[in-house]
Amino acid sequence: MNSIFTHTEQQKICSEVNKKHSTNMEMPEYNTDIIFDENLYTISWNDIENTEIDYDNYLNEIENFFREDFENDILEEEIFSNKRL
Repeated sequence: MNSIFTHTEQQKICSEVNKKHSTNMEMPEYNTDIIFDENLYTISWNDIENTEIDYDNYLNEIENFFREDFENDILEEEIFSNKRL
């Protein structure tokens, strides 16, 4: 019999490990009686439709993101140029 295992015990060990993992993946004690409260996870269309977007705050967040990114790029450039000296 041709085998990829170089030692005789390898096949036995692998077989035992595979059996162990295949049985552990089954969940015989899984609780199927969990109550799902749909109201906690439901969004009504009115909640979305009547929401007013705070554009000023939104634009400020975008501006801050790009400013910080630009400042980080400048710092990285300075660090990189100082290492080259």
